[in-house]
Amino acid sequence: MEPIKKILFINTIETECTQYDSRILPSVEVVLPEMNVKMGPQWNELILSTDADAILVPLDIYPFFMQGSTLLNKVREGVVILDDANTVVWSNKQFQEWFFTTGQPTQQQDFLNFLGSPVFLGKSHEEWNPITATRKTHAHSHSEFRLDDGRYFEIEVDPYEISDDKQRYLLVFLRDITQRKRQDNKLISLHNADLEINQMPASEVLELDPEQRMDLVKDNILYTAHSLLEYEMLELRTYDPATRNLNLFLQYGMTPEAQQREVTVGEKNGGINGWVAENRTSYLCMDCSQDPHYLPGGIDARSSLTLPIQLHDELLGVLNVESTSVRAFNEMDIRFMEIFVRGIAVTLNTLRLLDEEKQNTLQTSVEEIHGKVALPIGNILGAAIQMSDLLQQKSVESCKPEIQLQLHKIIKNAQKTKQVILDIGKALTIGLATKAEEESEEDLQGKRVLLVDSDEEILQQGHELLSRHGYYVDIAQEGSHALGLVQLALNENRPYYAILTPIEKIPGFKSCTQFIMRMGSLYGRKHPPFVLLQQIGMYNPEHTVVNTKIRYPGSQLTGKPFTEAVLLEAIRRAAQNASVMEPNFDVPLQQSLSS
Repeated sequence: MEPIKKILFINTIETECTQYDSRILPSVEVVLPEMNVKMGPQWNELILSTDADAILVPLDIYPFFMQGSTLLNKVREGVVILDDANTVVWSNKQFQEWFFTTGQPTQQQDFLNFLGSPVFLGKSHEEWNPITATRKTHAHSHSEFRLDDGRYFEIEVDPYEISDDKQRYLLVFLRDITQRKRQDNKLISLHNADLEINQMPASEVLELDPEQRMDLVKDNILYTAHSLLEYEMLELRTYDPATRNLNLFLQYGMTPEAQQREVTVGEKNGGINGWVAENRTSYLCMDCSQDPHYLPGGIDARSSLTLPIQLHDELLGVLNVESTSVRAFNEMDIRFMEIFVRGIAVTLNTLRLLDEEKQNTLQTSVEEIHGKVALPIGNILGAAIQMSDLLQQKSVESCKPEIQLQLHKIIKNAQKTKQVILDIGKALTIGLATKAEEESEEDLQGKRVLLVDSDEEILQQGHELLSRHGYYVDIAQEGSHALGLVQLALNENRPYYAILTPIEKIPGFKSCTQFIMRMGSLYGRKHPPFVLLQQIGMYNPEHTVVNTKIRYPGSQLTGKPFTEAVLLEAIRRAAQNASVMEPNFDVPLQQSLSS
């Protein structure tokens, strides 16, 4: 005969017990305790009476319910308790709202099967399944998974052990991250898009005439905006400084009236486009019907987002996207658009430079393209690194490895663009090598150098000089940008051949000594290949050279503006010293300076 189970009914009102009689299994004794009855091992399980249906749960997790069940039913996270067979023994209201649609209780169902066999985001199901991981390690684990209906969830699992009990329960917490994943997918689409014409093989670019190159750029921009970023309507206008007009370059989804409209910067007929071009700032229109600057553009448009297209301080045009929904854009869309617009600016500038071949020799044109694109690419790298730093300062939920990975891809994409431009330059100048290139050592070709300075003219001069000798040059105007590039190079095991840094103040740091020491710390016990740049005729009150020489004795000093032979020799010596010397950490910097 099957032993009788005892069910403790947590309710002192006897009349409420009868409504659950039909749910109680055979061979069950229902006990109605008084309020002061203590719980003991003689009770196999309990029924928790609430305003809703009764819940049948194991007695040993009763303290959990008494402490937090009411609170957990109010949070926006899904909470589930699993037994040692991964069976759902309890779930809160949020979980049931997300997944309880069948009309059947969620209890006593296998968790993963109940979710519909979710796909965990990782290398393998076994490796990234946090439930399996917590079972093995008895420690906290977390992951993300995707469901067939397109929703994404973050899952965290913790062990919940009961003393003197053979069963090991798990507490599972779920967060709906679908919206954030959609934003991530936009970011992935943005930097995976072949927006730059410079990403084409050099031979193909040379075969295209200016009109064909222009058509290719238009196709790439439209594909990125419409198919990948999912903008409903788009209008790109280029700026003519002679007439101050914004001429229509490309569009889709705009009315015939908007396409034929003449837009002048700063004039009333310019609408939002003219205002953005005049003020050089973005404009977020939440409701077109309520905005005095808005002129009818997109078909049935209800909101819009407009950004200027700039290269340095030069206005190249404006980009406007519109939606049929009110308040369709937010601050995150502005960030995506800023990256998108910077890529467009580089592309338009490259097209313009390619069309200036009649004004200069072929060699001069190539050098100008190379030099002009260097700083915009550096700005793209800086924007990605700064966004990465910003994400690291946010909560763990908003700073997932996938986002960091995609930001790193933006950086690599910008670096790849620079390399393609170098390849185009080589293809265009076959047989026209300069004297400097002919005399350059063969082992310098392709070596990576980082040039840090807040002065654009110094960056331009150094970039052109070193590029002629075969170096691959990255540039940075801000300290955080430079640190991010150095860290990325070390992570990829492709450290810089030399790092050229000024000894005066660098943006983002109180002193250049602080900046150099921070950059040196990234190398650990290795000697960084520092080349210190001192403005000719300028005195440095920070004693940055002395500080750096104490800690990194192999560092070299050279003047700026650059003297070609001296700069090249300083780079060679810095790289050589870094490979054979070690940092000196024995004497504190302050003690050395005072002595």
